[in-house]
Amino acid sequence: MWNGPTFLDVPDALDVWMQQKMNQTVILWKKLLDSQSHGDITGYEVKWEKTDEKNHLNRTFLTPDIYNHTLSLDTTQQHVVTVTAKNKYGRSPLSTIIIPAMGPGGTEVKTFSIIGSNRNLDLSWPQSLTASCGYIVVWSPAVGFGPVEWLKLPPNRSTVRISSEHLTEGLRYLLLIYACTKGAPVLLEKREGYIAETREVTFL
Repeated sequence: MWNGPTFLDVPDALDVWMQQKMNQTVILWKKLLDSQSHGDITGYEVKWEKTDEKNHLNRTFLTPDIYNHTLSLDTTQQHVVTVTAKNKYGRSPLSTIIIPAMGPGGTEVKTFSIIGSNRNLDLSWPQSLTASCGYIVVWSPAVGFGPVEWLKLPPNRSTVRISSEHLTEGLRYLLLIYACTKGAPVLLEKREGYIAETREVTFL
């Protein structure tokens, strides 16, 4: 009887996202839980190529303690990036994200202010027909390359509460709402603000 590894022994697919700033694109993925990794992760593989140049595939291998990789891409071209996790039994299913091309002025979306309530940030937005596979809510410090966190929501969900355990008081956050599509994610809205109003200091 065959008792070797099965498909269920390989890691689950990774939850992958990206951050675009200037001419750099950071590919990010969440660390798998023990119930998802099915053993120790031995490394990750990142592959990328332009969507119109399928025969020019690039790849790199990363150690198991790394959960992001920075790419210098031609921002005028759309790219396809895939990430897999490896354990002793094999590779996880592909996690694919399409990196959209950026115009000269970037994506033109107006930024609205937001202030938290009870140390949480409550977001809501109009449902979009573009969001065929749901929404992605992303937040990170508004300045610099700080930690990026994200949630993926189904198409019938257009509200979310980001709790204070994921936020730091006094830090200004940039929040992005994307539509998940069959192609590249589409930026719908931008919000910027704090989990609580900052106190004004009065000098006597």
